[in-house]
Amino acid sequence: MWGENMRDKLIQVLEVISGLQELKVKDLAIQLGVTTKTVRNDIRQLNELLASKGLDQIVISKGTIYNPFSSTIMKKFIQMANDNVQDDSYLNPQQRIIFLLMEFLFAKDPLFLVELQEDMQISKSTMDNDMRDLRKLVQPYGLRIVTNHTSGVSVQGNERAIRMMFTDMFSHQPNILDIVRDRFKWSTILVNEARKVFNNTDVIYLKKILRDIFSDSHLGVNDNYQQQAIVLTMVWLLRVQNGHNVDTDADTDVATLNDHQSEFVNAIIGHFGLKIIGKSEASYLAFTISSFDSDEPAELENWAKSQIICLALIEWMEETLEFPFSKSESLFERVYKHISALIKRQSRSVNAYNPLKRTIMQSYPEIFNSVKAFFLKRGQEYQMNLSDDEIGYLAVYFSTTQVEICQEQVRKYRIAIICNYGLATGRLLAAKLEEHFNVDVLAILSVSELDILNKIPVGLVFKTVDVEIAGFPSLKVNPIPSVKDVQAVANFLKEHSKLSKYEENQLEPARLFNNILIVLKKNSIDISNSLVFELRRVFEKNRLKINEREVQPMLRDLINNSQIQLQVPVSGWKDAIMRSAKPLLDENYIESRYVKAMIESVEDYGPYIVIGPSIALAHARPEDGAKKLGVSIMTLAHPINFGNPENDPVKIIFCLAAVDNYSHLNVMKSVVRLINDQDKVERLADISDINEFCKVLFGPNETKEMI
Repeated sequence: MWGENMRDKLIQVLEVISGLQELKVKDLAIQLGVTTKTVRNDIRQLNELLASKGLDQIVISKGTIYNPFSSTIMKKFIQMANDNVQDDSYLNPQQRIIFLLMEFLFAKDPLFLVELQEDMQISKSTMDNDMRDLRKLVQPYGLRIVTNHTSGVSVQGNERAIRMMFTDMFSHQPNILDIVRDRFKWSTILVNEARKVFNNTDVIYLKKILRDIFSDSHLGVNDNYQQQAIVLTMVWLLRVQNGHNVDTDADTDVATLNDHQSEFVNAIIGHFGLKIIGKSEASYLAFTISSFDSDEPAELENWAKSQIICLALIEWMEETLEFPFSKSESLFERVYKHISALIKRQSRSVNAYNPLKRTIMQSYPEIFNSVKAFFLKRGQEYQMNLSDDEIGYLAVYFSTTQVEICQEQVRKYRIAIICNYGLATGRLLAAKLEEHFNVDVLAILSVSELDILNKIPVGLVFKTVDVEIAGFPSLKVNPIPSVKDVQAVANFLKEHSKLSKYEENQLEPARLFNNILIVLKKNSIDISNSLVFELRRVFEKNRLKINEREVQPMLRDLINNSQIQLQVPVSGWKDAIMRSAKPLLDENYIESRYVKAMIESVEDYGPYIVIGPSIALAHARPEDGAKKLGVSIMTLAHPINFGNPENDPVKIIFCLAAVDNYSHLNVMKSVVRLINDQDKVERLADISDINEFCKVLFGPNETKEMI
């Protein structure tokens, strides 16, 4: 069955070649305004229709199309192509691939091509072409389509890769669940096949339990994620029912399930009457499904990685697009949760399909390309290879934040005015420009003062006299602007929109709060918790709301000299963790069980705490014994290996006591910046004097005594 667009294309091809015995492929491509490849594909589609009717085919040889039919017969073909829109017995190449994939998924034993050929009502040559296309599709997953004339055809390869391939193919447009529900005009053959493999009753059941069990999370309300989770579960169900299991020895997902995961897996096993031996399959399903749930807490081994990537991405976006994304209270939380789920998906070979990908790419190209550029540059460092689908999801968070912040800010142009009619006239022009446009007039100058332009932060210049302004876009206007001048200024500003700067419409309480603390600190006033509390009360009484995450302590605020240990000899990585934690333990920031939890987590999950070249960040969960926010730093007399080949040996260890996901973010920012400055890491690792260490760590003008 063809859609109307396909029908119209093929009818157009038939109409052009009707009455012609020969025609060059390139000439037909020019007439139709398409590529020669498209022409060849269209002729192939026509030949499939002709073959299904037992008729001769149109031949392409050495770049020439040979038409064996008369113009009268060609008219009949045009009518046949037109009628084919309603032909329920015909599958186009894309639909045949979907059909074949469903057969491979549903079958317990290898298939026979002759039977598939009869089911789809196609010729042997068409079947051979389809199998070539299918082999190309599965090849990127490391899979093979193996054919044996006696035992049949099957998909072979790693079981996880096979499931990933099926899930990807059935999640993309057209989504298999749309075919099951017959939302569009699909061929009856295809719809029946889809309903055989993806039973509609099962689909409805899965949607219900996803909504019920994950009702308080992202997975419970996001239709797109639900559809992908349903497809993934159905693929898992059919593979398990047909005796295809993941390799238990290679499975790293055997772990304790949380309440949601246990409830979901038990519901599936009970409803479908499955007999699951061992934990690997239950773990596979539970953790794969949870990778679509961005509200699921980050796993400990990925907690720091998720936060580091999130902070680095936000900082990158700010610098690249020159937009204050970090002012958003919610952006970090949104991106952090998505990246945590993304890391889970990548570790379990699950791809998230984004149906709005192309719309996002077209609507927000700068944001999309900036996110993509970040992962192209840093992806290898973070061991992440993102698809455009995943980049599209992240781009949405930034575009949403941009809109939200823009509602509280305006873009302004910083301008200078060159006027030779006197200061009063220049001020009048300035007033008129400020009345009509979002501009800040930074200077009103005469022609003799042009050199001042290079000393002030202006982007554009307006002038009342013909004079060349080197290095700045400029526009001549009348001293008293006319309607025509106003329109010219509007066009000029639009042309140079990238030179506008964001300026806040209102007072920023968090910045004011921080500035007050800095002034107090410079005047040797002790910043106690009670003083901070009283200041916040004053702000609240004056209706100045403080974003708590913007007044988080900096690394320099948390560290005292007793928490810095330099050139410490250690016997191994366990000893390194224990020694780095000692200052926090001695000063009652953590309990002894927190130290034990840090060591056990490395034993359980590997050297995940080695977060960058030469740097480790020892940490555990807040509930493992963190009493208050704190951090210590230790350099090693001799670097040691934790078992991380990319980042070993470790020279500097941070020990972090975090009480939540957010209060330590400024500390994490400092760590991220240090990771990206390996020269600084090397200098710090060699220092043995604490004051010198602080000068290098915090800047040349600040020691710990000053901060």
